[in-house]
Amino acid sequence: MNGDERASVGVGGENTGTNQRGEFQFRGNNLFNRDYRRKRRRRKKKKKRRRRRRRRRRRRREEEEEEEEEEEEEEEEEEEEEEEEEEDEEEEEEEEEEEEEEEEEEEEEEEQEEYCRSD
Repeated sequence: MNGDERASVGVGGENTGTNQRGEFQFRGNNLFNRDYRRKRRRRKKKKKRRRRRRRRRRRRREEEEEEEEEEEEEEEEEEEEEEEEEEDEEEEEEEEEEEEEEEEEEEEEEEQEEYCRSD
């Protein structure tokens, strides 16, 4: 048995790098340690990548939601401003109509006074 074969004896005969009791079996030529460290590094890198991706996605989602909320608020404000403008215009029209009615009433009163005087 050379150094490579020693580590291949594992629980259930799998190539796990452990002996029959599940303990790590270190090879004399340190190949097992190197492989183990590589695998661990790869796992860590994958984990970091996953975390970064999740964070990025979460940030993007949050930013998009904030932008949508801001757009909705702006639209609501614009609608409110338009409604206020319409109300103001209606009030102005009503005031003008009232003024015209008052003027007409005054004219009618004056005409009646003149009519009365002429009698």
